[in-house]
Amino acid sequence: MTPETTSAPTGRLDVLDALRGFIMIFMALDHASMFIALQHYSESWGIPLPVYPSALSFFTRVISHLCAPGFFFLMGLGMHFFWTSRTVRGWSQARITKHYLKRGAVLIAMDIFIMTPAWVIGTLEQITSENSPVGQTPGAGGSPLILIGVLACLGGTMMITSFLLRLGAGLTLGLGVALMLLCQVVVPDASLVFEPMNAAERLFFVPGHDGILMVIYPILPWVPVCLFGMAYGHAVKANPERALKAPLIAGVIGAVLFVAIRSAEGFGTHHPMPGDNGMALFTVTKYPPSIAFILLSLSANALVLAAIVRAQSRLQGAGKALLVFGRAPLFFYVAHLYLYSLAGFAYPDATSLYAMYPVWIVGLVLLYPACVWYTGFKGRKSEDSLWRLF
Repeated sequence: MTPETTSAPTGRLDVLDALRGFIMIFMALDHASMFIALQHYSESWGIPLPVYPSALSFFTRVISHLCAPGFFFLMGLGMHFFWTSRTVRGWSQARITKHYLKRGAVLIAMDIFIMTPAWVIGTLEQITSENSPVGQTPGAGGSPLILIGVLACLGGTMMITSFLLRLGAGLTLGLGVALMLLCQVVVPDASLVFEPMNAAERLFFVPGHDGILMVIYPILPWVPVCLFGMAYGHAVKANPERALKAPLIAGVIGAVLFVAIRSAEGFGTHHPMPGDNGMALFTVTKYPPSIAFILLSLSANALVLAAIVRAQSRLQGAGKALLVFGRAPLFFYVAHLYLYSLAGFAYPDATSLYAMYPVWIVGLVLLYPACVWYTGFKGRKSEDSLWRLF
């Protein structure tokens, strides 16, 4: 979500910003569904996967699977670009690491102190209720005061991977694959899904809700996705033209691997398919991310990026909104979450999904000029300003 791609040529920055904007639009759809339609399915380990009542509910949820992996991948890519450019300018590795430790700490603090109230204003009570339409949460339960969501996980991942920027492409990719496999192994048996765990287990490995702590995005299962982005950064630097042709091939290969692993319903899935139709095939475990989920989401992101590359000439016209949103990602995240959570008060009894979609679109229309303004404001700040983080 953090837009640090400052050393990439402008044309390549555009396609990456556009991809970020694309996935942010559907992140907003997912959260509008949560706050306004009160419909938000949870694909957690140890809890039966959802069975979607309609194709629209399936699309509304599953399209959002591109979002979190896309943010982690693009963050890794941006970190590599930033490390490369600052190294050329004479920054030491210690200075670069300090920069990312500070940024990561800011993201964690923002998630706890700025974003948690937005969830409380919205439907956090619905998420933790056993009778909730949005599904159950692993853990022993309690009264959550500290929520570890995607921003805190991005911050923690940034801090960890800041020490790995000097690794070569092959080692970075290999470490990512090894850690992804390890995180599949450490997921507990489903019989322990509602048992309490200590804070370290929650923060680093398995999501859940114990006492005042609710962890939705534990850090280590998401680190591999960031490492994959860093490895792709090496490829972009080595041969930009070839690297921008690679997403189509990678997307097709990833999709084939996804179908093979998901159909086998064994290692790397955490859950069997909840049915025998097409929707069941694409219903995968997100919390923590299974290998099937990572393959599905990253291959979909790769195919979207390939399409954006082919349509790059339209980004200053019909696709401009993607650039506007993609260049103010953190600002968009904060603003959209409060916008839709507050909008939920206008619909205390929830709406249908059909009625929610126009509200989602109106929200995007309102966010557009705000993001244009903020991008201009941010551009006038020095590169060391914390405002640049947004």
